[in-house]
Amino acid sequence: MRYKVIVAYDGSKFIGWQVNPTGVSVLSTLNRAFKSVYREDIDLFGSGRTDKGVSASGQVFHFDAPFFIELDRLIFALNNQVHPFIHIKDIVPVDADFHARYHALWKHYRYSIECGPYNVLEADHIYQLNKELNIDLMQKTVELFIGTHDFTSFNTTTLAENSNQVRTIFDIKLKVEGTRIKLDFYGNGFLRYMIRMLTQTIIEVGLGRISIEKVAEMLNARNKGVCRYKAPAQGLTLMHVEYDSKYDSKHGPEI
Repeated sequence: MRYKVIVAYDGSKFIGWQVNPTGVSVLSTLNRAFKSVYREDIDLFGSGRTDKGVSASGQVFHFDAPFFIELDRLIFALNNQVHPFIHIKDIVPVDADFHARYHALWKHYRYSIECGPYNVLEADHIYQLNKELNIDLMQKTVELFIGTHDFTSFNTTTLAENSNQVRTIFDIKLKVEGTRIKLDFYGNGFLRYMIRMLTQTIIEVGLGRISIEKVAEMLNARNKGVCRYKAPAQGLTLMHVEYDSKYDSKHGPEI
């Protein structure tokens, strides 16, 4: 039986999603938990990787269970193993051909920026910029990135790794809540560091350091190295991964 799992985690406590010999990863922690419950190694397939320091509220992975365990009991047992920095939110049975990565329709990432006084208690989860930004200029910059574009200039995935660097961003919502700014990205896929590079570029315009015209030139250049900006990892959270409704679980996206 194949299952789809929705999981949240505090990215500040891990080396990233992927197993890495240099530190504790989200996946290695989940692997140990599943082995403890099932008494054998279980292959877990994620919707994609998150980098060191990036958190998730709605990461998705799938696995094939060697035998049946009642789902409430399974969730309880797994959460006992991964607590407190990982939390299994839901497990739902899916078709045998379901794949967490290849069946994803779109993803929602949120980047959070604090423009007010530095708050040490939030330092691991929000970009503490602590500077005033020009929201109108940021909004105009955001609009440059919405739609289907070649984002070669705004990621570090090499052309040898992936020659197709065209992606569609369905929407970017800029929300201002007091001194906090949230950038919500909705797209059919994102390349390595793409959101963080786009975000810092938007911030640079908001700080008055570069012009909107310069950003348009960078986008049209389709050239590695023209963007030198990358926002820190701790401001980024994977909020939701969308699938066909037949793969729906009881939890919807957290907005």
